[in-house]
Amino acid sequence: MATSLQGLTWHVEYDVAQPPPRPSPKHLRFVFVSDTHSTQPDVPEGDALFHSGDLTDLGSTPSFQHQLAWLASLPHAHKFIIAGNHDFGACTRDDWYGRVGRKIHEKYAVPAADTAAVRGALAAFEATPDKQHRYLEDQVAEFELGGRRWSVYGSPWSPVFGGWAWNYERGQEAEEVYKDVPPKVDILLTHSPPHTFGNLDVLTDGKTHVGCEVLRDKMANGDLRPLIHSFGHIHEAWGTHAEKWEASTDETLLINAAVVEFDMGAFVQEKRLHYKLVHPPVIVDVDPSQIHRKANAEAR
Repeated sequence: MATSLQGLTWHVEYDVAQPPPRPSPKHLRFVFVSDTHSTQPDVPEGDALFHSGDLTDLGSTPSFQHQLAWLASLPHAHKFIIAGNHDFGACTRDDWYGRVGRKIHEKYAVPAADTAAVRGALAAFEATPDKQHRYLEDQVAEFELGGRRWSVYGSPWSPVFGGWAWNYERGQEAEEVYKDVPPKVDILLTHSPPHTFGNLDVLTDGKTHVGCEVLRDKMANGDLRPLIHSFGHIHEAWGTHAEKWEASTDETLLINAAVVEFDMGAFVQEKRLHYKLVHPPVIVDVDPSQIHRKANAEAR
């Protein structure tokens, strides 16, 4: 089933063996995925692929190498990825892995990550010939497609949730994390969902929201208005939500692109982190001629 917003048509449930055709030859196809956790789902063809973090089960060196090799092998010419709270080996800010991550690896009997080797694997991913591959860590990137220049901002952080990688305290720390996001970035990749929008951050009880209030507030008051905001982290809140902002022509497609569910049986019986693929990546077909947005310099 397809759903549409001005210039965008998206698919969340479809046969991965026969993805829906593009609406027209002029449409671009963007594919969004998150929380693969060392699984390798079937990914439909497209012009650009976006991954919103938790590439790995627990961020060991081999799991990074395995996942990055898989992502590099996919045919999409443009790929943009971020890390998430499970991607331990990439989290070297303030020596987080050395201070905290190594101990968690010991707890789960995971061999210690070689952070230099993980950074080497990320560099190799970015160096894939003839394609634009970017790992974003609070950074913006641009790519040209369909006669238009597109901007992407990626951030791996999420509110404190177990004290794992890339965590921040709610409030002022969150403000610092997101202060440099361009107001009118086209595609925003964060690991955390925003708070409450579309219930894309709600836990299995159906009422507890754990998304980021700062992301919510920045979008609600107009300081941040991406065309597409893709995230993951809260697997059970998978889905999409189209937000048409009041007193504005701005519209945002929000996507919780998590593709797995946690295998609780394996954890209880074996103390093993294991994930089951349950959702396909989200397809967004984009008509560039219908996307009319002010440049970042004019956004305010």
